[in-house]
Amino acid sequence: VVTAFDYDESSALPCVDVDNEAAGRCLAEHLLDQGYDEIAIITQPTLSNDRSGKRVDGVASALRQIGRAVRPEFLIECDGLAPSARDAMGALLGGEKRPRAVVCFSDLMAIAATAECRAQGIAVPGEIAIAGFSGIGLSDMVDPPLTSVRIPAVEIGDLIAERLLAHLMDRAAVGSALVAHELLLRESTGALREL
Repeated sequence: VVTAFDYDESSALPCVDVDNEAAGRCLAEHLLDQGYDEIAIITQPTLSNDRSGKRVDGVASALRQIGRAVRPEFLIECDGLAPSARDAMGALLGGEKRPRAVVCFSDLMAIAATAECRAQGIAVPGEIAIAGFSGIGLSDMVDPPLTSVRIPAVEIGDLIAERLLAHLMDRAAVGSALVAHELLLRESTGALREL
């Protein structure tokens, strides 16, 4: 047995995943470097998805480094589907204070959030930056092309298969593996326009 997309150093079972906390921190640090210091998060439920929880922790860690925190109203959980992500973006835009950047924990959610901004006449990235996770092929074909943290699913799948085959063939146990993420910088998180 191998656990996938659920890395736990203390697990007796081999685990294969990216360091989701580091990936969240990396993306938030990029946004902070671009001048976006009010960062909101649209995520799947963190209680049932440890990857989402770790990504939230990573964004929060980057904000703590500059003396900030994730504002409670800037953390919205949804089912991860495009309609609910678009509703979540609408809630952020209609709030008392609007974020300057939004991190969505999938590219599809980020594309839906961008559509909601467009429907409300809000410029991405001029007025608000949007970024996602996954690095799906479609993310560079949308307008604007989406900044994303690429999760190397094929490499993760290969490592899982290697571990399962080793187990089935009674070879020596193969340990856990953390796979590197990649930050794909695109126009959706371009420089902040002064409002």
